Parts: sequence; C-alpha cells; structure tokens
Amino acid sequence: MAATGTFFQTFNEFLVVPYRADSIESAVEKGVSLFSVLGEVLAARFGRAPLIAPSYGYVAPSSDPRVVMEVLAEASSAPGVRTSWRLRWDCASSEVYDKSAQTYALNGEW
Repeated sequence: MAATGTFFQTFNEFLVVPYRADSIESAVEKGVSLFSVLGEVLAARFGRAPLIAPSYGYVAPSSDPRVVMEVLAEASSAPGVRTSWRLRWDCASSEVYDKSAQTYALNGEW
C-alpha cells in the first residue's frame, strides 16, 4: 500500500491514458493538458493545492479509489481536454489479499 499523507492507498497508481492518439506527440500533449486541468479540479474539489508525489504526478486525494476515479473522470471530461481517455490503475493486490479468506480488501472491507 502506498502511504499518502495520513492514509494508505491500496492502489499504487491511477492513470489516465489517451486512447487512440494520432501520434506519441499528440498523446503527450493531451496528457500535459489533462495534468493541468487535473490540478485545477483537485484544488476546486478539496480546497487546497494538490500535493506532488515523489515520483511526479499528484498524490491521491483520498484513500477511497472510487473518489480518485471520480476526480479523474471529472478532469478528463473537462472542456479543452475531452478526448477518448481510458482510466487505469495499478493495484497493490498482494498488500490487501487475505490468503485464508481468498479475497481482497477494498477500503478495509473484505
């Protein structure tokens, strides 16, 4: 689990990927534009500037992955960055797997 301030995030990375970009240059340009809009959405939604993660990108604003996905969906549908996006995430599944129950926890619920 990734430590993000005062909570743990069971998802290591949340990604927004431009889908079917015409070129790598176009994909990068779309990603940069979205990153700027995402910062604005985070600031407006949570009332503070977003934190920058050690590996770059923004620190997840919530331990609930559903909240993070809502924020990403909001940013990726904003005017000026609307395009075909795909949301992806990297789950720290080994950190939340209960071998005896053969199940995974999400937000502390099995």
